[in-house]
Amino acid sequence: MATSYRFLHEGSNRPKGAILMAWPGPENRHYKRDEKHRLQKELANLAKAISNYEHVILIVHSTQKSEAERMFKICGFKTSGKQGVEVKATEIADLEFWMRDVAPTFVLDEGNNVNGIDFNFNGWGGRYPSDNNRRFAEHILRDQSILGDRSIPCVKSCVTCGGDETRDLVLEGGALETDGEGTLVVTKSSIINPNRNPDLPQQKIEEELCRLLGVTKIIWVPGVPPGLEDYDEVTDAHIDGWVRFVAPGKVVLNYPGQDRHPMTDIYNKTKDVLSKATDAKDRPFEIIDLPEAGIGLKNPDPDRCLSYVNYLLVNGAVIIPRFGFRQADKRAKEIFQGLFPDRKIVPVFLEEIAWSGGGIHCVTQEIPWMKDDGQ
Repeated sequence: MATSYRFLHEGSNRPKGAILMAWPGPENRHYKRDEKHRLQKELANLAKAISNYEHVILIVHSTQKSEAERMFKICGFKTSGKQGVEVKATEIADLEFWMRDVAPTFVLDEGNNVNGIDFNFNGWGGRYPSDNNRRFAEHILRDQSILGDRSIPCVKSCVTCGGDETRDLVLEGGALETDGEGTLVVTKSSIINPNRNPDLPQQKIEEELCRLLGVTKIIWVPGVPPGLEDYDEVTDAHIDGWVRFVAPGKVVLNYPGQDRHPMTDIYNKTKDVLSKATDAKDRPFEIIDLPEAGIGLKNPDPDRCLSYVNYLLVNGAVIIPRFGFRQADKRAKEIFQGLFPDRKIVPVFLEEIAWSGGGIHCVTQEIPWMKDDGQ
């Protein structure tokens, strides 16, 4: 009998084992030296904010470990143990820092044991290929120097296409959003795409996602609509920049403003699908628009992420982005306080991360609590 799994909503009351983060490796050629330095500082500030609520494991290349530890100690943060930020070294020199996409997606099996799913990362549709990052999900699950002596099984995602033929199912963690009660929301453009899963039928993809994530209903929103192939956004419209579950039956939706082609097209089509859909328990969706920063900017860069939807839920708090747009930042904080009245709202300034195409959710990945964590 096949093993079944459960994909938890990150706001679940179940405690987390850690939040994974990383620095870009010294041989990651996608970022210039000064960009890497600014990214390191922003990622460190974010890690420190998260560590007030959750244990953080920051993965860096071995040549960066002393610098990272020194940075945190200067600020009074521990770099070992169960409090603060724990710095771990790897020998992957071209490491990506987008842990939501490169690291495993963690699920629980029937015995509440943690498993890590390897979704066969291919550099966001082959845009940024790297054998090291492709193997990172499996590597981190086997490298006891990073996760300690905790043993986490690696589950490979694959689709049976007929007979004995199997093919990898390729996607990234940012392409998945669940309510923790059987519903999954995804964009077609980031999964049913020739640059990731050529010729894989939607039904086969759904069967594998249901098996690996324990969901019973998948809602597909278009993402990048057909005919907009010239819109070259790296993730092909990951769902975590557009739609997030606040609670079962309740979502926030990124609002980019009117007449902002093609972002407004994506927003309109997403809202249309969700307004007509029901979740796994047949509940209609309450949809709350969350205006992004920079509405009204002329010729916005499609890879600059100004979406407040890309937040992170931690124990007792919501870590949200602050972009330096005073009114938009203030409005977003007020909306989040209304959505999460029992949590502290913690804004963290993002600039280089946003210009690199992502946000707080993109650079973090949560590991559920494990039985041997001593909690």
